[in-house]
Amino acid sequence: METVLVTGSKGLLGSAIVDASKAYANYNFVFLDRSSGDLTIQNNVEAIYKKYQPQYVIHAAARVGGIHANMSRPGELFYENLLMNSFMIHYGYKFGVNKLMCFSSMCSFPDTSSAIREGCQQDGKPFEANAAYGYAKRMVNVQINAYRKQYGVKYNSIVHGNIFGPNDNFSLVDGHVIPSLIHKCFIAKQSNKPFVIWGDGSPLREFMYSADLADVTLKLLFGDLKYDEVLVSNDSEISIKEVAMMVVDAIGFNGEIIFDTSKPNGQLKKVSDISRLRSILPDLKFTDHKQAINNSVEWFMNNYPNVRK
Repeated sequence: METVLVTGSKGLLGSAIVDASKAYANYNFVFLDRSSGDLTIQNNVEAIYKKYQPQYVIHAAARVGGIHANMSRPGELFYENLLMNSFMIHYGYKFGVNKLMCFSSMCSFPDTSSAIREGCQQDGKPFEANAAYGYAKRMVNVQINAYRKQYGVKYNSIVHGNIFGPNDNFSLVDGHVIPSLIHKCFIAKQSNKPFVIWGDGSPLREFMYSADLADVTLKLLFGDLKYDEVLVSNDSEISIKEVAMMVVDAIGFNGEIIFDTSKPNGQLKKVSDISRLRSILPDLKFTDHKQAINNSVEWFMNNYPNVRK
């Protein structure tokens, strides 16, 4: 059987790919996590490719965080993501990998874009709070495009928005919006204190369930993908306030809810154009937001306190 190497297998997206891979029993999946080696070290990446000799690679490992992490640790996020992505793509080429999927981010797009679509990533600066992480993620597309032109590789980048689900990072400080809200609401209920939400709740987002992105990734990997870049996002917008109320319902919180307007909202709107994705997968359906949040809360409650936090 052909081997599919997946990095970051204990993370949010990687663990979802582990589950989704069960539908592809005719492939030999190899799942790596941090214990398999530091991917920011060139020799480690080379040794991994030499050991497993994969035909396919899904590079899902990344150093990520919410708006606080992007603002407080921009150097770390830039450096680690730049090195991991560069080495994984380069040694994929060196070891003759047939197809490789690497992940960029909607954070890498200009905050002035009226709609995010393939090809407009370099049209301006990313949102200032996410700039370092965003520029590192831009280099995924730059490198893949360069290697496709010079070496003829069939590598692709998936640009995705804010995902959430089981095995997320539920840190109150560094987590993304939904996992942080879940953890905050849980603590508020346990301690009988108010549930405090950053900002006024008005920003709109296209949150996507991690299982949906995992399913799309494998379909694109094993399909006849002609594009170097595909935007994958749930094109159904929902406000932070709506998300917070769904979390409240799922956890069963009955206390006071406070929107702290002294804290930043972040970008007010991120609209994506996923017409390319729809042309490739016309029957694609995304998990309903409420169902996905209920699933995530259930996983959090079943695994607390042994969650990433």
